Parts: sequence; structure tokens; C-alpha cells
Amino acid sequence: MFYRQKLLLALLETFDGFLASTDFQKYLFLYTRLCEREHSYEFAPYNFGCFSFQSYADKSKLVAFGYLKDVPEWTLALTTQRHADQLKRSIRQKLELFKARYGALRGNALLRHVYEKYPYYAQNSLVAAQIVGPTEMEAIKRFKEKKRTRLFATIGYEGVPVKTYINKLIQNDVRTLVDVRSNPQSRKFGFSKSRLSDLLEKVGIQHAAIAEKVHF
Repeated sequence: MFYRQKLLLALLETFDGFLASTDFQKYLFLYTRLCEREHSYEFAPYNFGCFSFQSYADKSKLVAFGYLKDVPEWTLALTTQRHADQLKRSIRQKLELFKARYGALRGNALLRHVYEKYPYYAQNSLVAAQIVGPTEMEAIKRFKEKKRTRLFATIGYEGVPVKTYINKLIQNDVRTLVDVRSNPQSRKFGFSKSRLSDLLEKVGIQHAAIAEKVHF
């Protein structure tokens, strides 16, 4: 099991083995940003703010391994096993301190905190206008402003996680990605043609293979 998957289980265990999906994403985001030098997960702006597609790929594996229940929420299947014990003591302490600091925030209160502190990740949120005030909403909208009309650029993906790659596209206002690979398949998470196309569609970016007709 990868360290990041152990962290998912330990974080969930720290919050008593159950969290709503949106709450779990926000806690995972805050923990990786505030408590890790090298982030275990990267995030992209999605329907309810910061979202890690890698965490859901890992969730599917942990369900298959029997560690999590196959339900929409994040729920431990094995409550008798101490997942945090697989991590270093310093990390266990960070998890406990993190819960003490943020554990009282749930639902809209948790969303509001994340949106106000990290407005970039709220730019595609479907509920931001109902969560934050006018001033915070203006900060979020600034990330949605179009930076240019037409521009052609190139970007590679070697050595770059898919979330970092997607965030670069978003930050540079890329609206269409043309995949020029002769064989658009990859063992690297998120970069196979169908998977990359699906991820880009979720954040509002068109994806097309070189052989397909592209509309600008």
C-alpha cells in the first residue's frame, strides 16, 4: 500500500471512521497543504471546490482491498484495525492536532473556510455564491476572468502529476488541449486519452486527439 493510501485511512480514522464526501475532500486538502511539505495529493477546482481525482482512484482500490465500504461517503470497513499505527508518530500527532483545529468545521462552514482561504479552488464551485459573501465572491470570480482571446502554446507532462498539469492549463486559461501523441496511452495516472479527456471535461477544458476535428 502506498503512503498516500495509508494517509487516507489514517485521516478518516482520526475523524472516527466516517466523513461525507465533500467534507473528506476539504479535510484532505487542508491537511496536505498545512501539514505536509510535499503534498500527498494534488487538487483541481471542481464542482464543490478543491477535488483530488487521485484520491478517488485510491478509494476504489481501498474498497477492493476491503478497507473502505463501497458507499458514496468515506466509511471505514475495518473499525478494529488501527490504520494510524502504520504511520510515524510525528504524523499521528499532526493528524490529532489537525482534528483539534478543524474538526468542528463541517458542511458549509468547512466549505466557507476553504473558499475564503483558497479562492482559486472555488472558481468552478456550483455553490460558492451561497457559501461566501460578496467580497469573497469577487475574489473567486477574478480567477474566472478570461486572460486572452486566442493563443497557441505547448505543454509536456513528463515528471508532472496530472493535477499539476491540469492546474497549469486552468491558470493559463487554456480552453482546448490538442493531444498530439501518436499513441495517447500512458501508465501514468490520468494521462491515458480517455481518462485525460474525462478529467479535462470536468474542469471545462475541451480535449481532442490530433486526428480529430477541433473547434476553436
